[in-house]
Amino acid sequence: MADKEEKKPKYDLDKIVGDLDPDKINEKVELSHRKARNKYALKDVQAKDYNSFMKEVTTYLKHHNKEVLKADLPDHIASGRAKQILDAIYKKEGGMVGAFKDAKKGNMARVLDNLAGALENEERSHYVQHVMNQIDPQDFDGHVELVKQYVGKYGQFLPKDMKKKSNEQLAHEYESLIDHHINVVDQAKSTLKKYDPGDKKEDKKK
Repeated sequence: MADKEEKKPKYDLDKIVGDLDPDKINEKVELSHRKARNKYALKDVQAKDYNSFMKEVTTYLKHHNKEVLKADLPDHIASGRAKQILDAIYKKEGGMVGAFKDAKKGNMARVLDNLAGALENEERSHYVQHVMNQIDPQDFDGHVELVKQYVGKYGQFLPKDMKKKSNEQLAHEYESLIDHHINVVDQAKSTLKKYDPGDKKEDKKK
């Protein structure tokens, strides 16, 4: 009797793809970052000098962290973190100096948008990795099992190159498979929103 019982999969594919649904990610991660950015009142769109620029980005980063993570950051950490992020974003323009020049031209709001976007992307990446961390990276048999579940449910959405591969081959790139799934769902939802007619209030008036 026990032999006839269906063996429960080690990894729950439905839970994994559910946790990685774009709407779920938006609810748990992205929304709070956008709200934090919208709450911040910028006093001047143009940085007058480097010191006022540094004060603005430091103050903003402290605000953003407080709104999203409910924690206070010391000035030195906020300042250092802001420089680290802006150095990466404005790498081609000279890093932090490039960000300052942008703000000096009257684009301080854009600099803060870039900061907020980077913080959002960073947490999104951490969230996705957190979900993926439930899968043991050394468990190849588990990866094959997970791929079998995926192909059984979503095989038709795989690109041609992936369709040609065996479950064992796909198991070596299971993270790419899940990344592909997130992108497919995201694109499908974006398309649906684009063509959503809404509540047709105008029709009701007629």
